[in-house]
Amino acid sequence: MSREAMQMAIEALEHANDTMSMEYSEENYYGVEIAALREALETEQDPVAHVYLFDKAGRPLVAWDNAKDIKLGDKLYVAPKQWVGLTVLEVYECWKTGNVVEAVEAKLKEKNA
Repeated sequence: MSREAMQMAIEALEHANDTMSMEYSEENYYGVEIAALREALETEQDPVAHVYLFDKAGRPLVAWDNAKDIKLGDKLYVAPKQWVGLTVLEVYECWKTGNVVEAVEAKLKEKNA
């Protein structure tokens, strides 16, 4: 889902949340879903480079989107992978399984593989 689509979904859920709270006195009817979308927006990374061509050997040629500080001979490394935790919705889904510890462990392994 694109960033724009996630933002639109958050706005739609916030509007629906307001409507539900007026009708049913539920203050945070879609709170879990809104929180999950906001977390996804915060953790999504912007690309730093793109493949623009493949050479005759099939190797990709890469162009950096912001190369102003890169100098000839610089060594480039992949940024360390940031740990990804569970959203409130994912914790709730794990809790519903009955085997909370195993479900949480499996979900964390899946997200951080």
